[in-house]
Amino acid sequence: MILTLLTLCLPGALQPQGPGTPLVLPMQHLVLPAPAVATPPWGTLLQRDNDPHVIDMLAAEDSTLFPTNIDQMMTLLRDLSSAALEANKLTLQVAGTSLLVGGEAAEIDKVGAAFRHASKVMAQSLLVEVAVWDAADRETPKTVLGIEEFQQFIGNRQPLWRCVATTRPAQLADLNQMRWSRYVRDIDVEVAQKQSMSRPVTDHHGEGIAAVVRACPLVGSRDLVLHVQFALAQRRGVLRPVATGQANAPDIELPTLETAFGAFSGRIPDGGALCATLRGHASGGGQHIVTVRVHSRAIAGNAEPSGFVVLPVAALTSEGLARRLHCGNNFAEDSSEGESFQGSGAMPLDSLLDLVRAGLGDAGEHVTLEPTAGFLLVRGREADLRVVATIVQGLQERLLRPITVLHTGTLRVPDSDSARATGTAPILHELTLPSLAGRELTMVRCLETPVLSDVGIAIAQEAAILDPIVTLLQSGCFLRSRVSPYDDAMHAQTVVVNLHAPMPLARAVVPGGVLMAEEASQVRAAHDGIVTNAQLVEHGDGPSVTIDGRSCRSVLTTLVRW
Repeated sequence: MILTLLTLCLPGALQPQGPGTPLVLPMQHLVLPAPAVATPPWGTLLQRDNDPHVIDMLAAEDSTLFPTNIDQMMTLLRDLSSAALEANKLTLQVAGTSLLVGGEAAEIDKVGAAFRHASKVMAQSLLVEVAVWDAADRETPKTVLGIEEFQQFIGNRQPLWRCVATTRPAQLADLNQMRWSRYVRDIDVEVAQKQSMSRPVTDHHGEGIAAVVRACPLVGSRDLVLHVQFALAQRRGVLRPVATGQANAPDIELPTLETAFGAFSGRIPDGGALCATLRGHASGGGQHIVTVRVHSRAIAGNAEPSGFVVLPVAALTSEGLARRLHCGNNFAEDSSEGESFQGSGAMPLDSLLDLVRAGLGDAGEHVTLEPTAGFLLVRGREADLRVVATIVQGLQERLLRPITVLHTGTLRVPDSDSARATGTAPILHELTLPSLAGRELTMVRCLETPVLSDVGIAIAQEAAILDPIVTLLQSGCFLRSRVSPYDDAMHAQTVVVNLHAPMPLARAVVPGGVLMAEEASQVRAAHDGIVTNAQLVEHGDGPSVTIDGRSCRSVLTTLVRW
């Protein structure tokens, strides 16, 4: 919205118009609400509808933290031009969603320059690109890639899916390239006197990528802070029909999906990208790399007007990724579901303002701080403005520290010729993920499919029917981690849940029934302590996997690097 203002209205409107020529500043972009954002699926992509109260890690808690209205801009411009207004050299009026500026030419130009500067900072266009790549034939990239490194990463390869959106600073970008296919998920049965009937129950399974991204510029830097929540799925093989054994009943369909969903954060250079790598044994999901790239298109403008500056602070104050969510479905539940908390990652806006005023000391009496739309509008003397910018920059460097979390499950293969030849052991899974200190990192990589886990019986007078019971089977890894600074080290709180469930075979049970007996092993590990840079944290043994007819144990480790 602000971008529309600048590209269409300001280039011509803010040029010198001669003495006393009024200036019209359209302000629609400040009063219209932001477009609605669809939250990515959470827990499974074998069902289209999920519980909306537990899956939103970015939007719900701070979607209302960015109010902007025409009164705030009016107040700012009136404060900047208070002397001219009192001397009747300037007039400011609101007409609908526009601001009318009249008076002496010099005063009109002053207002136009202030508005141009504010729009240059607040309305820059951010191009967001989310892509999914096949990770089977490439090395694990770094979690943060610069412009040249990203170009080398993509090479001549084509992504599996790619979404592009344009947004403004501190606002959510909604990216979705998901295909939903209907399938027969279950069968309902009805039994009455001498009558019985089965009815198919359908649902949708998804394929593709869905994500929301918040990009926040920083003060005095071309870097950007990103908060990302995503879900992706790729179908493995064909849709398998399974006959229930009942006469005149439809087959139940069993899609198998390589699914991943989660949320992460990071700090990238302008035009760079965050990379999340999820790979490992086929029983635990697919081989995917998710990249999130943001490129800002700065708006041309004059030098900063005297006595006024706009500072982006959403990277410090946004509460995104400050909630802990449950693992979901087949993974173990966590008692801290839905918990929201403050920490080193997110700073309350009031605390930020208090720190700025404390840093200014007595000079704070001459400085006006007006927070709006993820920005801090500051008015005062030039020296005081530089002090405020220095304080915010110092907080950025201390609180917005990028880290890398590497979680691996290494398989112990006895007498493995391939391991001896390559000098490496095969992996059960490898999750290489970016994060910011103090922010919550959540990731799931799994293989999921519905299975016929039980058979129910419905009986009436001279009628009976079997009712197949379908449940969700997931096999893979869940990781949740939160890393916060502690002196020269970090305090890492990590929870890992590994669930290994081989695909069960269908077998006939009782006359006319089909059952798929599940077999699953689960390992839950946790770490809550101080770690040094690149320290390897051991979690003990993981689940066992059968390779070439031999049972292979696994070892779980996590490494944090900053």
